[in-house]
Amino acid sequence: MHGSIAAGDSGARALALAAALVCAGATSAWAGSGDAGTSPSASFALTHVTVVDPVAGAQPERTVLVAEGRIVAVGPAAEVAVPLGAAVHDGTGRFVIPGLWDMHVHLSQVGAMAFPVLLSSGVTSVRDMGSDLAEIRRWQAARAEGQPIPRIVTPGPKLDEGNLLERLLSSAELRVVTSPADARRAVDGLKAKGVDFIKVHNVRTGPVYEAIADEARRQGLAIAGHIPSEPGPLGAAGAGQRTIEHGRGMLPCSPELRARIRADKERARLERYCAPEATQDEVLPALRRSGAWFTPTLVSWRGNGMVGDPSLAAWLERLPGIEVATPALRRHWEAMAGPTPGALERELIRGFGPLAVAAHRAGVPLLAGTDLGDPYVVPGHALHDELQLLVEAGLGPLDALRSATLEPARAVGLAADLGSIRAGAIADLVVLDADPLSDIRNTRRIRAVVAGGRWLDAR
Repeated sequence: MHGSIAAGDSGARALALAAALVCAGATSAWAGSGDAGTSPSASFALTHVTVVDPVAGAQPERTVLVAEGRIVAVGPAAEVAVPLGAAVHDGTGRFVIPGLWDMHVHLSQVGAMAFPVLLSSGVTSVRDMGSDLAEIRRWQAARAEGQPIPRIVTPGPKLDEGNLLERLLSSAELRVVTSPADARRAVDGLKAKGVDFIKVHNVRTGPVYEAIADEARRQGLAIAGHIPSEPGPLGAAGAGQRTIEHGRGMLPCSPELRARIRADKERARLERYCAPEATQDEVLPALRRSGAWFTPTLVSWRGNGMVGDPSLAAWLERLPGIEVATPALRRHWEAMAGPTPGALERELIRGFGPLAVAAHRAGVPLLAGTDLGDPYVVPGHALHDELQLLVEAGLGPLDALRSATLEPARAVGLAADLGSIRAGAIADLVVLDADPLSDIRNTRRIRAVVAGGRWLDAR
């Protein structure tokens, strides 16, 4: 299906954009984003364009006026006066969506090579989910100075629970806590360093998880991440965990499927996919009531399912954006690849698409995230794959777009500035050559990207 939308044309444009961004370097052409660095002074108007609003849908024949890095007006041409001297971009036949978010990336795993590809793919903001905080701070500073880097929201290192030896072996991307008191100290230390939220990773016991959640709440920080082994999904909902990543521990497994898992030699590993048997029907309602978001990372699950597959090499040749995967990134994929999944595990993995749709129908808002750093996740391009996978699972195109625009902005507390195309918002925009509501794959057909008011044409 990937090749049916003029993939060569859209891929060439993305490469051209990425090359232009690399050449831009630290020049003032990309200074500022409306929220940091040097604000752009030029104004421009995008005329005769269809605005795709994340809530209302298509609004044809609109003019979008941008000045000083923000949208100053959106409306029919007769109602929006274009100032004398403003650049005019004719959007006839084109569509504009808000700048996209990738809500689950690991930037320290992929490095700076990802930035131009993310921006050229329309990804103007990312939520890092566990990286070297010093490295993230350097990239944020470089962005403020004008380098072409997406906006980054960060927790610094993710938090794991383990013993003292595991703590000694941990890296700058991961902090191992050994007790509830140690967990509280870790949260306090991250708060002092100015992180945006706390990421929980592999937390095994209720007391440690509850200490993290309580201390984060006391410090005014949201928590996001994996479902803890204890107290499980209902405990995470009760603790007010802002976002649930991946969905492992949420699958509604039937009695027949549970019996097959219990007969499998990999039982201990496979059982972790399923929601607790006695309460599995309560998970999604509990998340809805708690106000949590769910990031299903379908593209990462897809990659995990391809590990060890005999058709992997041929599949990678067809993977959108594979031409930007550097040798270093490919080596990282090989190092990250886990054990080859068996037929039963692949069946479980296929359950996350339906789970995402069930969550949406239950009133749990979705976030588009790729788990960039995982095997076969291509920077930027994978976000478009994620949207396509969500639609193939049963989500509508407009709801898929919301998961990469307005819902991320809401989840991180930036909806006043980002996630929609309206007066007063930061001018993060993606101009498309075709309608994403008629075919979600059209999000790949990028004509231009606007980040903080800076226009970069793909032609």
